[in-house]
Amino acid sequence: MSSPELEKRVSILESELTQIKSLLETSINQNKPWWEEISGTFSDSSIFDQVVELGREYRESSKEEANDSIEG
Repeated sequence: MSSPELEKRVSILESELTQIKSLLETSINQNKPWWEEISGTFSDSSIFDQVVELGREYRESSKEEANDSIEG
């Protein structure tokens, strides 16, 4: 590889590294917690609504099983 080609590749790498550093600084300096960043992501998702409903049903069934074993 010739010297000009190598210099060009190093220049490109330096530029990309600068971009990566900038992205990292931005993500590290965020004031919001991650869960606030994703809040509302699934607001119009029927699949997410189904997941929430199935989770509720599971929690209720677990409570019923616990109550049955206590009464049992």
